[in-house]
Parts: sequence; C-alpha cells; structure tokens
Amino acid sequence: MDFTYGPQGVTNAPDPPARMRALRFETVLDVPFKAAREALFAWGAHRALRHKVTGPVAVGAEITQYFGPFRAPCRVVWVKNGPRAAGFAYGTLEGHPEIGEESFFVRETPDGCTRFSINAYSRPGRWYVRWGSPVARFVQKRITRKYARSLLAAAREL
Repeated sequence: MDFTYGPQGVTNAPDPPARMRALRFETVLDVPFKAAREALFAWGAHRALRHKVTGPVAVGAEITQYFGPFRAPCRVVWVKNGPRAAGFAYGTLEGHPEIGEESFFVRETPDGCTRFSINAYSRPGRWYVRWGSPVARFVQKRITRKYARSLLAAAREL
C-alpha cells in the first residue's frame, strides 16, 4: 500500500502542512523515562485500543487500527531512540479514513520528569470524515487521551 500524503516526516516540522489541522497533546507520566521508552517501543500506547501491529516499532512496520467498521492502516515513517528522548511516527496508507501523520514521543526533562507527547497533522480522506469533522476531531482527542493512559499502564507493568 502507498502513503496517502507526502512528504513523510511532517511531524518533525514546526508547522502543519498546508490544509492539515494540527493536534498537539502533552502530559507528564509518573514513571521513569526508561520504562516509558520501553513501553512505547513495545506498542504500549496502543495496547488498550483495537490495533493490529506487524512487528516491532521500526521504519516500515505496519499498524492497522480498527474503529467500529472502519479500518485505518498506517506505516512507521521515522524512529528516534536516544538516551533522554525517544519516539516514532506513522503515516496513513491507502484505505485510512484520514490523511496525515501522527508521532508519539517520550522525553526526560532536566528535572527528571517523563513527558509524553503526541503530534498529529491530518485532514479528512473520506467524505464521511469530512462530513462528520466535529465528531472525528472529538474521537481523535479521546483516542489521544487513551494512548496516554495505555502507555502509563504499560510502563508501570515493567
């Protein structure tokens, strides 16, 4: 399957691409950075949601999300794994109801806190998403909070 947008890696850019809306989320996780990083790379943020993952987090790995009758395939486009910051992003593939990219990142702050952030740039890819845009934004924000709770739970299990 091909990506539905280009170029990939837009979640590393400071501004959203033209015609895409931005979603930014950040929270503090009450777990050590190393546990959060390990849980993130074991798809811990995605554990509580109905997602099918093919392989470990690596460039080219595919993940398919299921939301009711909707299937949303994505592929990992970048991975960073440093001693104080780590994360990855995936982009939408053909068949996804939206067009865009979403990143998941954990970092250790100088004062020892672990911060988790999600950055997403997207636009509707199907008529029903465009038509139901307010609902789609609400669902995206709700799922974002679920990612954070799921990552925290996964990191606490380590």
